[in-house]
Amino acid sequence: MGGVRIHIAVIAAVVLSGLAAMLPLAWSGAGILSSFYNEMTARELESGARLLALALPAGIDGKTREELGALVRAARAESHARYTLVRKDGIVVADSDEDAERMENHLNRPEIKAALAGETGVGTRLSPTLGADWLYVATKLADGNVIRAASAMEGLNKRLAQWWTKALALVAGSLAILLIMALVASHLISKPIADAAACAERYAGGDFSYRLPATGAAEMRRLAGSLNSMAGELDARFKLVDRQREEMRVVFDNMSEGVLAVDETGRVILVNGAARAILTLPENAYGSPIETLSRNADLLDAIRETASSDRPSEREIRVEHEAAREALVQVHTARIREDGRNAGVLAALRDVSRLRQLEIMRRDFVANVSHELRTPITAIQGSLETILDERPAGAEKIAEFVEMALRNTKRMGAIIDDLLFLAGMESGLGKEAEKVGVSSVLPAVNEAIVLCGEDARSRKNVIEVDCDANLTAVMNPRLVVHALVNLLDNAIKYGPEGGTIAVQVARDGDRVRITVSDQGPGIAPRHQSRVFERFYRMNGAPRVKKGSGLGLAIVKHIAIAQGGDIRLESEIGAGSRFILSLPGGK
Repeated sequence: MGGVRIHIAVIAAVVLSGLAAMLPLAWSGAGILSSFYNEMTARELESGARLLALALPAGIDGKTREELGALVRAARAESHARYTLVRKDGIVVADSDEDAERMENHLNRPEIKAALAGETGVGTRLSPTLGADWLYVATKLADGNVIRAASAMEGLNKRLAQWWTKALALVAGSLAILLIMALVASHLISKPIADAAACAERYAGGDFSYRLPATGAAEMRRLAGSLNSMAGELDARFKLVDRQREEMRVVFDNMSEGVLAVDETGRVILVNGAARAILTLPENAYGSPIETLSRNADLLDAIRETASSDRPSEREIRVEHEAAREALVQVHTARIREDGRNAGVLAALRDVSRLRQLEIMRRDFVANVSHELRTPITAIQGSLETILDERPAGAEKIAEFVEMALRNTKRMGAIIDDLLFLAGMESGLGKEAEKVGVSSVLPAVNEAIVLCGEDARSRKNVIEVDCDANLTAVMNPRLVVHALVNLLDNAIKYGPEGGTIAVQVARDGDRVRITVSDQGPGIAPRHQSRVFERFYRMNGAPRVKKGSGLGLAIVKHIAIAQGGDIRLESEIGAGSRFILSLPGGK
């Protein structure tokens, strides 16, 4: 906003105050001088008139105009005053400066009236005869006529002009001094205020590091102290707010649940990273209408329903992602209220795709466990019932049934052992998984081959090894042997009889890659992402009697427990390659 600057206001106030004080004094002085001069002149004129009256003790009656004129002219020469003799009827009979016969009747002159009334008449006016300002003093003579003395005001005017010249010079000098003092005072006043204003502007701009010097008057020092104290408090509070805001932002952006808020017009006012990922929204979603960002009709319906009904809602929607992947999202919506009015809708989003998949896997797992255990239990039960019911003759027949029961009992034991092993790995109770260190890889590979040697020989398989004896990895050797045994066991069971199984160990950057390749029928792409699930079997895959169905699930958990991973590369008719990756040793 515009306004008068403070130094201009101070200068104007001082100058105007000086003028207001000095001009009345000068005017009063001129009045006093004029009154004093008039009073002194009037006394001189009255004295001159009385002296002239003493020369006319009997008055003017009986004297000629010539005599009277000579008398007043003589008095004029002595006192430099003008003298006039006026009869009681106002007729001028003599005047020291003018022809009396040509002068008008003076009966109505104020000073003449006063003198005829017995008083000393005094008056100041413009003389019609001489055309100048004059001071008149009239007194009554003994015969009742009037003598009047007059003096021109020219002397007074000169003195007044001199007075005003000196007074104005004094005023001008005083104003100059006042102006200098005002400039100094305005600087002393406005400079700290300007500094304080600049300091406040810096604080308003967010710069709280500046401190105002505590100088000048006590009030300004107190103001500087207050501003500096305020800046310190504001700086601390803003830093606290910024820290809390940053903490909230980090928490908000790293929430596993998505949060999306729109205002009453449907424009996005709040969105976190999880919501952008779940709904595939762009980074610059703020301020954009939600209809232009998402085409998901179920989501838009949930927002509209909550905005119109003022009731929270909950539903599951399907969201299309890249590569034709579909996510199942749980949406909770609620209305945002501000001062009792509708300010928008808040939506909490949770991707439950993995949860639903785990539920399906749990159901499949229960069904598969039931199936896998039911088969050996049924075989054992049938064998025992046959022995009890039919009581077959001959030790060989009994031995056959007992052998079948024993074989299925061992299978059940293997399934239970593998389940317990997996449970221990998942729950963290398997302390063996924590015993990792830098170890040579070749001994673990050789030990796994030895453990699988009998099965390989029974199927006439050849196991080829390509491994540098000096290659090391960060691993638990016992767990790696367990994983390799499972991989080799699968290669033997599902590969062709008389085929070759290759074990290749090589360094891959900062990791060690162990690849087990077989010449089996291969695995179709739709099954490759699920082969590491418990008890997962491919439709149409050859069934084998041995194995618990948990081997690849165990390999996956062993790899994860040691900071590694396992992946599959396979083509139908071209065999499979299981690649176990572990952190490399130094």
